[in-house]
Amino acid sequence: MRYAFLLLTLTPLIALAQEGKVEPVVLAIAGGKVTVGPRGRLYLAPEGGDGVGASLRVLHDNHWLGQSSAVVTEREVQPDGGVKLTSLIAAQGAKNPLIVRLTAAKVAQGVKVRYEFEKAAECSVQRGIPLRISLPLETWRGRWLEARKVLTTPIPSMLNCQVSGYRLQTGAQSSLDLEVLTGPRPLAGEAGGGKSFTLSLNLAPEEPAVGEVEAAEILISFPGEMTPEALARKTAGPPRITQVTPSARQVGRFEKLELTVALQATYDNPFDPEQVALDATFAGPKGRQEVPGFLYQGYRRQVVDGLEVLTKEGPPEWRVRFAPSEVGDYSYELRLKDAHGEAKWTGGKFTCVDSPSKGFIRVDPRDRRRFAYDDGSPFFAIGHNVPTYHTTWRQLPDETLRKMHEAGENFNRWWMYSRSLGIEWCHQVGWYRLDRAWQLDYALELADRYDMHYMLCLDTHQDYRGKQSWVAWWLNPYNQAMGGPIAEPREWFTNPEAKQAYRKRLRYMVARWGYDPRVFAWEFGNEFQGWAGYSDEEGRAWHEEMSEYLHQLDPFDHLVSTSFWGSPTHPETWNLPHIDFVQTHSYSNRDADQAQIVADLCRQRYENFDKPQLFAEYGIRSGAGTGKRDPTGVHLHQGNWAALMSMCSSNAMTWWHESYVDPLDLYHCFTGVANFVRGMPLGAAQWRPLQVEQVQWAEANRPEQFTDLRISGGSSGWQKPTVNEFTVTRDGKVSDREQLVSRLQGRGHQDLKNPPTFLVDFPQDSRFGVQVGRVSSGGVLEIYVDDQPALNQELPTGENIGKEWRWVERWKLWESVYDQEFFVPVSRGKHRIRVDNTGRDWMVVQFIFEKYLSDRIPPLRVLGMQNDSSAVFWCQNRADLWYERAAGKAIKPLDPTRFTVAGLTDGAYELEWWDTSVGKPTRTDAVQVTGGKLLVELPRLETDVAAKLRQR
Repeated sequence: MRYAFLLLTLTPLIALAQEGKVEPVVLAIAGGKVTVGPRGRLYLAPEGGDGVGASLRVLHDNHWLGQSSAVVTEREVQPDGGVKLTSLIAAQGAKNPLIVRLTAAKVAQGVKVRYEFEKAAECSVQRGIPLRISLPLETWRGRWLEARKVLTTPIPSMLNCQVSGYRLQTGAQSSLDLEVLTGPRPLAGEAGGGKSFTLSLNLAPEEPAVGEVEAAEILISFPGEMTPEALARKTAGPPRITQVTPSARQVGRFEKLELTVALQATYDNPFDPEQVALDATFAGPKGRQEVPGFLYQGYRRQVVDGLEVLTKEGPPEWRVRFAPSEVGDYSYELRLKDAHGEAKWTGGKFTCVDSPSKGFIRVDPRDRRRFAYDDGSPFFAIGHNVPTYHTTWRQLPDETLRKMHEAGENFNRWWMYSRSLGIEWCHQVGWYRLDRAWQLDYALELADRYDMHYMLCLDTHQDYRGKQSWVAWWLNPYNQAMGGPIAEPREWFTNPEAKQAYRKRLRYMVARWGYDPRVFAWEFGNEFQGWAGYSDEEGRAWHEEMSEYLHQLDPFDHLVSTSFWGSPTHPETWNLPHIDFVQTHSYSNRDADQAQIVADLCRQRYENFDKPQLFAEYGIRSGAGTGKRDPTGVHLHQGNWAALMSMCSSNAMTWWHESYVDPLDLYHCFTGVANFVRGMPLGAAQWRPLQVEQVQWAEANRPEQFTDLRISGGSSGWQKPTVNEFTVTRDGKVSDREQLVSRLQGRGHQDLKNPPTFLVDFPQDSRFGVQVGRVSSGGVLEIYVDDQPALNQELPTGENIGKEWRWVERWKLWESVYDQEFFVPVSRGKHRIRVDNTGRDWMVVQFIFEKYLSDRIPPLRVLGMQNDSSAVFWCQNRADLWYERAAGKAIKPLDPTRFTVAGLTDGAYELEWWDTSVGKPTRTDAVQVTGGKLLVELPRLETDVAAKLRQR
């Protein structure tokens, strides 16, 4: 269920006079008064403090409307001084308004306000019925805000949680308390351009049903002085450790031992190890390990009306977490340091016994391109992106992870960012959100339940740029405007204070979650080019420094990685010794052969890096529309199999969970690969790319025919290609394909331009074409045949231009989607065809060679891996394209074909055929390898099939 926001806006009481001649109703109570304006706006005025205003706001038929535009149809002042009123809110010209009924009355505890919302007839009321508090930071910065029963923090601070209400410090001895009596509602905090801080409280579903009344009740009171519980501690003498309570005396191998530590120390910030540091040393069968301690706050979790509600449970505690890696006896000691000295505690002991755990995931020492557990068993990551820990209607993590597990997935990538699990989003640098930290604890409990592993992405570029609603630089604690150390995001990589604060955050994370083998890897950040002003040189130096520090800090030696958008980018960073594996993010914003794109990218990574590769983001559209374009998940299925069979160590992980995988129930797209890979001896078997020869038709003397060849670039176009001539042969092969761009740059990026030229040999008179997808800020497509101009096509952008259009606020420009093909005639024989864009900005393209692809070689894709005594491969009908299926076109089946797998050891083998859609074997053939080769014969092929070849 979706919820919308109740909008509370700071408004002076003199604004009441602007509502007309009708007098407001004033309800005076202890500590202040609540005033109900003529249209229903509330004015909350504590004695001796600053008042705030509260008014509804509705997105009605795509227009944001407040109570200032409401039409009051009934108003009745009650004998006890309360008031009832009914108002209508509707966009201009709309016939069907939203009916709002308000009742305000004094009760023993304060003032109770009841809202009732009803749509008398069908109309659009999106995002529900908002009530919001907007507070100028010049006045309100540093005052305390209590999100009731969850956290207490000074203003401003990033908030996004379910609460039963909140308390706001309005003055030195005054406060405002607002409690929702009808159940918890999501509370969001945000800053507007760095000048104001806004609280939002949800009152009603996003889209109320016609004829049904949605109600919410709020209790308003003025409790007086607000003295929140402080995390700072002061002691009279030196630090002391008074008690250490272990969670167990016997712990399974790779399982958690947790120490709860009672201590006395002096500090203002418990998260700053320069003020207070708790450390432990564990001595076991194979040596000593140093583990930092951390501050912990317990919470009780409830799910109420589909919302996750956290309630503080007990006071904060100091804890230490450790996972032993060897069976045997362990001892441990603790050290506590503050400004007054150091204290030690000794004598701790426990025994480690064997357990079913496989241990942590490492780079496999037998094959540096693979992952393996400590016990040597292989790990192949299968998952899709659910980066946000949802606490509302979108889907709680319990359900998400259960569904993923049931489909065979074992991997997720949590983003630790401002609006979800990011911990350093309190009021200033170096303070951490303990409710978010607890949620990650809970996610790790779910990982044990559902056999999941997580890559923790520690930051994302959306938090380090811009002022749009979906980015958060304006509220980033590192921002000087918020009291942080840096004026611009790029300084985050070089500023000593920022780097020192980041190292402290890493220490806290290692202390709290480093013990857990379910943490697959630390990922420094999502797509670092997105940091405003990012410099490759500064970014590489930062990655080198932080990756070395993190490996030294982490006693459990988790894998470390990072990410960039695009494909063949930043090799200097990927090759750093402490970056353990490479990643790929790829979105094809055009109709393209996704299996080929995935295979090319994976092969490129395999050839260029002696490290595992994780295909961490993948999609056919980097914007909305994937569900409409491919509702059955064809590109998911094909991308997953192509990645597996192209030496990748994961499937190709789609980004779209909330809008695609879950609502269309496409979890089954992961099951086939999951079943197939289970039990494969990855790593130990020393796999290499499949050696395929002589792909041909089973029918002899088949007459040659020619079909269209479509080529997509292997490069995103955000790095200048080093090659600009590409030989295209009639069997569809393209030289240096990884250098061919999918985005033709225009005048705006001259430093990235290197227009492609195709060396071709057409078998007959035909046409060459370019399919144009998205165009930014206006393009001009030019085609030259043998250096003679053949086409000059202007492609303007703007509103109502193209099939789709959008205004990009960040760059102040229009983008239009054409999805249109432009052709020029080409005569039979050899030619040079050059394609350029002389417009203002880039365009996404695909290249079309009509009647060029010879069918002497069947349109059969064979991808796979092998070693001396086994092989796996995937055979796909290349005519089976997701966009052809989406268009309702019939896919032409492949007639029987054959091919040869070479490089095998002679002998008898079993060839096991698999249904890829469900991941089950269908039959097993006895075959013979002779002369190192196996002839594989395929019957008529509709879509795809996979196989496992094993020596008997």
